[in-house]
Amino acid sequence: MQLFKSMIIQSFLLFILSLTVSIYSHALSPKLLEQLKKENIVDTTRTLSDTEIKNLKQQNEQMYQQQKIDFKILMIPTIQNTSIEQYSENVFNSIKIGNEKLDNGLLLVIAKDDRKMRFEVGYGLEGDFTDIQAGRVIRNTLAPNFKNSEYYQGLYQTQSLLLAKNITLIAPTAEPEALTFSLKTIGAILLSIVLCIPLYWLYTKATVKWGTSASMGVFIAILVFQIFIQLLIIGYLYSAKIAYFLCALIPLYAPILIAVFLPKDQTHKLLKIILYSLPPQIFSVFGFGIFYYVDFFPDTSVLILKCLVVILILIFLRYLQFLYRFKKHTESAYLTSFYNEYLRKKERKQAIFDEYDRLDAEKKSNSSNQSSSSSSSYSSSSSSSSRSSSSSTSSSNDRDSGGSSGGGGASGGW
Repeated sequence: MQLFKSMIIQSFLLFILSLTVSIYSHALSPKLLEQLKKENIVDTTRTLSDTEIKNLKQQNEQMYQQQKIDFKILMIPTIQNTSIEQYSENVFNSIKIGNEKLDNGLLLVIAKDDRKMRFEVGYGLEGDFTDIQAGRVIRNTLAPNFKNSEYYQGLYQTQSLLLAKNITLIAPTAEPEALTFSLKTIGAILLSIVLCIPLYWLYTKATVKWGTSASMGVFIAILVFQIFIQLLIIGYLYSAKIAYFLCALIPLYAPILIAVFLPKDQTHKLLKIILYSLPPQIFSVFGFGIFYYVDFFPDTSVLILKCLVVILILIFLRYLQFLYRFKKHTESAYLTSFYNEYLRKKERKQAIFDEYDRLDAEKKSNSSNQSSSSSSSYSSSSSSSSRSSSSSTSSSNDRDSGGSSGGGGASGGW
């Protein structure tokens, strides 16, 4: 009985020992993984010389710089009873080979004594280095050299093939810079608004006098000059990126500055502010659309674009409401007053032009008649005088009527 117990204990100890040896013979030790992560090429079989490893590392670094492939080579004696697929996957995921965004990792595991090898490919490289291509490299490049014990030649040729391959991966870009609304940024915005005062003063005056269509030419011409000034001043005082961003903000200042410069005697002032502010917004939508496309403050650009879209949708809905009310004859009084004011202004301008033309014609007529009247006699001049008096009276009665007060004048008292 005692002998039987000792045999069981010995068998158990032998089993534990063999299991431990098996595990440590092909286990993924932290030291090995850390070495592979740092050096990229690790040979625990001592097959490659130091010079050969150095050359492979230089070529490996060149491949990473040019092709952005994070290629690692691990050569070990054996993996025991573990499958080469499982072992390679464990190594790859343990040290997370490749960039997180690009998934540009590539691992080659070589079990020398087992005569097994495997490429483990990251997701980002699967389109450029397919399973079929990896199999061809193993069959046509690695296996023939390894059979002749030319391990260095096989690995060097493999890296050369990857180096010459057309890879579509691009280098990871830095996170797009976010615009922080600090006191410095707020100061730059206030300075930008102050610099825009001449632009919107002229735009408002031109819009009131000639209308929106004609004033857009004035706005575009001055906007080009305004952008140059803002880039020069704000770019010098703050930064070029903030200056470019504030140039796209220029059309958004329209409602504020138009409300300041619009004459106080304007009727339907709010409606006019909205109508005069809409055309410049096209430039703002265009500018921030480009900023978002090129990752220039994309978060802020998206926020402003969303606000602009919401505003334009609200204005469009208000326009639909206006059309509906106009069709139902509930907004005709408002439209009539607005349109009548426009007609009065138009008629007043035309009357002024006509009056100037009439005065010019009378001036020319008087100058031509002055020479003929000087040769008449005294008697005829007295009768002419009476006729002139009557004609003067009649001419004063022939003046056009229909003028309206402009609100100006003077008053006095005693």
